[in-house]
Amino acid sequence: MKFAGLRRRLSAISGARVRTESWGGIVHLRRPAALVYVNRGLLRALGHPEDPLWASPTPGTAHRAPVELHWTLSRRCDQKCAHCYTNSLPQAPAFDPADAERVADALSAAGVFQVALGGGEPLAEPGILIVARALRARGILPSTTTSGAPVTPDLARRLGDFAQINVSIDAVGPAYAAARGHDRFAMADAAVRRLQAAGVRVGINAVLTRHTFDALPALLDYARERRVSEVELLRLKPTGRGRATYLEDRLEPAQAAALLPTVLEAARRRRLRVKLDCSLAPFVYQHAPDPRVLKFFRIHGCEAGDSLGSLDAEGRLSGCSFLEPVAGDAVSVLTRTWSTDPELARLRGYRDAAPDPCRTCPALALCNGGCRAVSVHLTGDPHRPDPECPRVRTHAEGSARDDR
Repeated sequence: MKFAGLRRRLSAISGARVRTESWGGIVHLRRPAALVYVNRGLLRALGHPEDPLWASPTPGTAHRAPVELHWTLSRRCDQKCAHCYTNSLPQAPAFDPADAERVADALSAAGVFQVALGGGEPLAEPGILIVARALRARGILPSTTTSGAPVTPDLARRLGDFAQINVSIDAVGPAYAAARGHDRFAMADAAVRRLQAAGVRVGINAVLTRHTFDALPALLDYARERRVSEVELLRLKPTGRGRATYLEDRLEPAQAAALLPTVLEAARRRRLRVKLDCSLAPFVYQHAPDPRVLKFFRIHGCEAGDSLGSLDAEGRLSGCSFLEPVAGDAVSVLTRTWSTDPELARLRGYRDAAPDPCRTCPALALCNGGCRAVSVHLTGDPHRPDPECPRVRTHAEGSARDDR
């Protein structure tokens, strides 16, 4: 959108939510629904008052707070899915609705725009409706992901505060049971249909493993048939129950290399919106794709500790749901020290001190070293290059030959 057109669009928005940043700010548009990054000059032209963050002539690059936060309400769930990253359990403590307003106030004060409510099984928590209402009242968009088990027609009609609800479906038909360890595809499919009937925007979350990758075309066909809003493909993470079998279940190198061509073909042939988890970035960048492809799939590489944050069921804050929590009070870090916290700064600043082969990679600025959770699991250090990145793997093989 050209500057003049954008200015007219922003000027026409009454009461648009704006969060200032050192470079300018982020404007939350309602129609079209979008977060627009704008510079200082445009905000001034729109009549926004001067902000102390603009005092420095050299803008910083770090966000002053997360744009999106993942909030695990509880680890309570009876599904026992094979790769549950929170290692959820039926007897885990339930979410206390008394925390809803307090946490929502903190997220609002921090300027968070979107909150993904997770679990466990978040829709099994009665308090989730209170949380969604509290977030909406503060201009924050709530979303959630469900196995589908709690979604009755009555519950579906009461979920109007959610911007989107994704149903976890790694594969369709018999492949669902192989992926999740139980056969509940019919349950998940019923949830999709009930949510859509209630007017809820519905997507699908699918975890990619070596066992589900070949079933991906069938899943995308199903998504097209059900007319879901999008399919988000997630890389298997070595956390929770997924840690024990990670090496046996992760994508094979040939599958990782085939990921981008597969989803490109699917998006074109099925006219389906497919999103890729930021941890899949190394498998995308190996193809040196056109920047327009990256924009289409919203691939930005690791955003932990910068535009992305996570709050776990114990109230601890981290840069990502798959990483250890940072020290200090979560509310204080969110509202006062997010951009200066040393642990978070090291996460988002990987590119500034990246070792080889990331240091010389043309995709470093976008990829930011791959998945930190995979790095810490396979190397013991979250600040090492993602060992499953094709470039990193080739470099390691070359180093091993040189040593011999």
